[in-house]
Amino acid sequence: MLKICFSGFAVMLASFIAFGVNLGLSSHLEETDQEYPSIDFTGDFVFPGDWGDVPTTWVTTFYPGQSSWQWLEREAHPGASGLANGTGCRSCHEGREEALGESLVKGNELEPTPIEGKAGAKDLKLQAAYDEQYFYLRAEWESERPGITHGTYRYDESKGEWIRASKNKPYPLGKNEFYSYEDRLALILDDQNIAAYAGAQVGVKEVGCWVTCHSSMREMPKRPSTEEVKAHPYLGEDNLGEDDIRKYLLKTRYELDEAGGWDKVDSEKAEQMFEEGEFLDLIQFRGARSAPMQSASSDYVLEYRFSGVSGVNSWINQDPPYVESDWMYDREKTGFNFFPEEKLKAGEIDQYPLYTEGPKQNWAHYDPEAEARDGDMLPRRILREATGSRGAVDAYSKWEDGKWAVTLVRELDTGYPDDKVLTEGNVYNVGFGLFDDHVSSRFHYVTLPLTMGLGDVEADIQAIRID
Repeated sequence: MLKICFSGFAVMLASFIAFGVNLGLSSHLEETDQEYPSIDFTGDFVFPGDWGDVPTTWVTTFYPGQSSWQWLEREAHPGASGLANGTGCRSCHEGREEALGESLVKGNELEPTPIEGKAGAKDLKLQAAYDEQYFYLRAEWESERPGITHGTYRYDESKGEWIRASKNKPYPLGKNEFYSYEDRLALILDDQNIAAYAGAQVGVKEVGCWVTCHSSMREMPKRPSTEEVKAHPYLGEDNLGEDDIRKYLLKTRYELDEAGGWDKVDSEKAEQMFEEGEFLDLIQFRGARSAPMQSASSDYVLEYRFSGVSGVNSWINQDPPYVESDWMYDREKTGFNFFPEEKLKAGEIDQYPLYTEGPKQNWAHYDPEAEARDGDMLPRRILREATGSRGAVDAYSKWEDGKWAVTLVRELDTGYPDDKVLTEGNVYNVGFGLFDDHVSSRFHYVTLPLTMGLGDVEADIQAIRID
């Protein structure tokens, strides 16, 4: 559902403030009804225009379940014949997104593991603008709690070791576990209407993100085992080093099957497609792994979902057993080496992000002799400055009164080969994904395929020039 209107917004300008937040711990740690203070990652960013002069587009995101591209082609999908003949998703589903999401989220053939109480749809408010050098996209959506934590380790004194304590929904919690997964906003960007597969009558313009979604991916019905992926000569340990299947384009496979041909990678074809710009640009705002660094992931989708071609991401992974080359908190700056469990229970995580770089850095090298108490915690993701093409998109965000407001900023032409060039007068095919309430992979919300144009062009989302 699309609704175009104008509304006024004041430019958000605030210094970074210490924040405390209740995680909404549905856990064996403790439950609480505590309210959430605001979280501000906007820094000194000032939008150079007036958001009150920028058109607003309301989009309904909805729950898709396990509706992969392969399912869309099955007879069980009433629109299968239409897709084969070039009819897109919006022809049948536009205006019915909420009902569709509600029918899927409660559990059926396409949702074998429903999440109790999860809504079937969520509204997303969008505004877009550009000037001579930069593109700006502002998004707002309601979120009961700010997802600013991710993987967390907890010290188990009885075992004398660090144990992974956080989970994603819908998986049940064990003793001393809690739900912890970052909120996320994802945007795919296409300038070629890439076909769903070689010879298909529909592409990104007609089916949106379903060109990337296949039954072999994580949490999908025909996903291969970790061992199978690791053993694959191209995707596995001897080359890409992956152990699961994520987004990819069917055009990069030399043969297709009910599992999406995950193992039939045509690497030469993929290389040619990249050189010809036949890939999807993917931008992801990540509430824990990038937002505190005022950054977003700048990725792309081809034969796999890749990070950018150069530089480093805004986070580092660390895994037990911890050694001197890993990180803990600097006691002189934070008052502790390991994040105390009682602070998490009380929602007092103002010092929870662990920074190795930037003005808020609070790190120290891990000291095996430092005393860890039962319940002490360390984040798996340590934050740093993103560089190269992986740092090509900035993100300025704020959570307040049950709502995220995020502004993504990138150059019209970043100069990197894995980023689409944005040009005045052009229209792009886009789709959005929204991760909320501690979920990962397919348990997010999606939009129907949309268009976005820069300047005086006809598109669902119109970016206006502000200078």
